[in-house]
Amino acid sequence: MGWGKKMSEAETFNVLMKQADKLRDEIRELLEAPDQTRTSARLLKQKHRELDEIHEKLADIIYKTEVKKAGM
Repeated sequence: MGWGKKMSEAETFNVLMKQADKLRDEIRELLEAPDQTRTSARLLKQKHRELDEIHEKLADIIYKTEVKKAGM
């Protein structure tokens, strides 16, 4: 994709899904680590916040798509 080209909603959705999958994997690895420390707890909290933000963006895209389909 070239610079300056705006991504379609479908492309944005796919990028966000990949980011969410990556974050879930990172969270899973942190949870499976044998040495849970305060640092990893903070990192887990940060990763969960990032994942929540992605979920909000995905929900917005889905909502906009449904509104368009309904012709509103």
